[in-house]
Amino acid sequence: MSTQANPFATYEESTSAILVVCKAWLRVSTPLLYRVVTLGDSSKKLRVEGGFGTFMHGTG
Repeated sequence: MSTQANPFATYEESTSAILVVCKAWLRVSTPLLYRVVTLGDSSKKLRVEGGFGTFMHGTG
């Protein structure tokens, strides 16, 4: 009988789970978690919400 570990038996907490702890953690962690977002070539639509000011005016 094989003693190989079951790949479905492992558990990792998502980094976005800290967002649901409380509102104070949500306010602090959201900008840190989503500081860099990588989009793929298959993206058809992008919706950005919030007050980004000059950050949305690219230089390129």
